[in-house]
Amino acid sequence: LQILYTRAASVAYGSGLVFIILPLAMLGIGLGGVFVFSRLNTLTREPHINACVVGCSLLYVMSILVPFLVLDPEERFSVAAFFLTGFVTYFLGGAIGAILFRYYGAQTSRLYGVSLLGSACGALGSILLLDHVGMPKTIMWVVVISSFSVALYALDAGLGKRRLIPL
Repeated sequence: LQILYTRAASVAYGSGLVFIILPLAMLGIGLGGVFVFSRLNTLTREPHINACVVGCSLLYVMSILVPFLVLDPEERFSVAAFFLTGFVTYFLGGAIGAILFRYYGAQTSRLYGVSLLGSACGALGSILLLDHVGMPKTIMWVVVISSFSVALYALDAGLGKRRLIPL
């Protein structure tokens, strides 16, 4: 995702603003983790935890497209909107990771391994897709693949058998 944001920002706004992407990603992921620690640290039941992960993941998948929709090189507001919406995407990613590591800490090595594998495949895949099908189709593939992982998690958590938001 960071590769897509970097390429889109460099094409739309020139290479002068590309350096903002990495700190923005780190800030968003970090603040997402802090938010989980300060606000969602009291989740105790597994259905609530799973519903929270799936809800955040759905928002994350939807938020992937938004920065590219507000991208307009000719409008000054578009620069702030692009980076703000990108920050929200990284914030949600940080919150999802923090929830998973907080409540499934016993499986940390497994979670970390899957995360690294997914990151490596995503980085390599996005570069290959960008070269072969272009930016718009690559963005759609990222959304589809992200949606697929959310669906797999929801099925594994058994959320198809009960309400998504248990009361």
